[in-house]
Amino acid sequence: MRKQIAESITRMTKKGNEAKPTEDEKMKPNYSKIRQYILAAIRTDDDCESLTDKECFEHVRQRFNSEYGFNLGKRGLSNQAVFAQWLAGLAINIAFMNNDIIKLAKRWGSLPANGTERQKERIIENYFSFMAMQFFKFARREGLELID
Repeated sequence: MRKQIAESITRMTKKGNEAKPTEDEKMKPNYSKIRQYILAAIRTDDDCESLTDKECFEHVRQRFNSEYGFNLGKRGLSNQAVFAQWLAGLAINIAFMNNDIIKLAKRWGSLPANGTERQKERIIENYFSFMAMQFFKFARREGLELID
């Protein structure tokens, strides 16, 4: 990461050169698609088809706190990390196989179609943490905190 930043700075400071973003810098996730995916997963997995978006996130909040909330504050992990562990246990019907995760990342714009192996590895390594962060963010937009 530091090397990429240094390369970006070098490109920007070279006389007469306009800084051109690298492929990584161009890739920005489509958060609307991610939100739709998460809500679809909640509605499908928990038979919450008729719930509003806010009610879906409230349902997840209640499930998480009853099923896994006892882990909060333990092991020195952040609330988001504990939530990511809960997601990794397949609590919600989201992708969990590496190939499916890569397909999602490409569809969401987080990974170029010709992504390198290292980029794919980083996406897979961070997937559940990324998804936890999105759950937290989207719940907050609905006026909810996922953690009691």
